[in-house]
Amino acid sequence: MNALFPPFVWALDPWTIHKDFVRNHETHDKSLSVATQAEANFIAESPDYLQSKRYADIMKTMWFTFMYGAAIPLGIVFSIIGLSIYYFVDKYNLLRRRTVKESLGKDLSIEMIEFLEMIILFNGFGSLTMAIDLFGTVRW
Repeated sequence: MNALFPPFVWALDPWTIHKDFVRNHETHDKSLSVATQAEANFIAESPDYLQSKRYADIMKTMWFTFMYGAAIPLGIVFSIIGLSIYYFVDKYNLLRRRTVKESLGKDLSIEMIEFLEMIILFNGFGSLTMAIDLFGTVRW
């Protein structure tokens, strides 16, 4: 669910659908519009693209995959498929449906790499937990 549900939600992109609905409703009859220039500008532009949110979704999927990969090996395959779909959907949304307003620096990239290093701990902890739960012992 964690690997396959978010890409399909982002493929539908309900935020853009809502923004398009508001934009069409506001521009349907221009003589009845009472929007200020700032409101009209806000309605006319696409929703924001939050890169940090995308990174968080990817990290969450990877952490769950490595935590429970020892118990559910098929989950690794689903995660790979989900992350691949997520990549193409996110690329499409970024290029066609979103507005980039934030400028992320190298700090976020460095922090993402540090979070990726935690995958080693999650994999080890998941394997240890599953060995204790399934076999009742740990083979060192």
